[in-house]
Amino acid sequence: MNVDEIRSLLNENQFVAILNHYFELTFKEILAFGGIIESYEKNEIVALFGALIADYNHCENSLQAAFRIQKTDEKINEEIRVYPSSPKIDGMSDDLYTAFFILNHNNRKIATRIGVYSGTVTSGCLGSHEKRAYRIIDDSWKKAVSIKDASRVLGNFGVLINERVFERVRDDFIIRKLGGVAESDGEKLSVSEILADRSSDDEKLWNYAMYWNKAVALLQVGEGQKALGVFKKLAEGRSADKVAAYFIKSINEVE
Repeated sequence: MNVDEIRSLLNENQFVAILNHYFELTFKEILAFGGIIESYEKNEIVALFGALIADYNHCENSLQAAFRIQKTDEKINEEIRVYPSSPKIDGMSDDLYTAFFILNHNNRKIATRIGVYSGTVTSGCLGSHEKRAYRIIDDSWKKAVSIKDASRVLGNFGVLINERVFERVRDDFIIRKLGGVAESDGEKLSVSEILADRSSDDEKLWNYAMYWNKAVALLQVGEGQKALGVFKKLAEGRSADKVAAYFIKSINEVE
């Protein structure tokens, strides 16, 4: 969620109202797929899947939650578009209604960056008898945040995954490889982006992903100029794809 930009437009009560509205809808999707809200602060929600009880399908469940969160963004953006020109509905606070109006007037939308990391995680119930919380004890959560933050560098709002998730779901989705665009504690993380469900009949998207992955493979073996040519061709067909622009710029800076 582009929190800082939204906060600059709203007063404190309005900001809390829209944030709570977003949390209510987003948390519902995470919990629906067996996730645990580990923590949330400012513009980050850390959710844990596959605990307290081990779940073999934790990768698939976390991705389903991610896609539903993207739908939540669409729902809230539709509310931002529609409600300012409609009477306030019963039960809606004045602060939330005003927040919708201000965001609409300033042509602002909700957008969530999502990073999904699968790996070994140390977690448990921490605290006293008076108050306990289920928390991640090690730094594994930072890897998910690093993957999420890579989308900020790339300039998009896709669902980004690490290599372990990719190996689990590669047969279920159309995925493009992005390489080591994320880093956590000095470790380069190989990241991919899910473009669509594998059942998609979008032939252009299938071809796009195929040629994209060939370009990334060329880049990884040092064939920068050949990769650049492919990326430029891909960018011509999808001019709005900021990720292609990022790779073209990166190669030009190196070469």
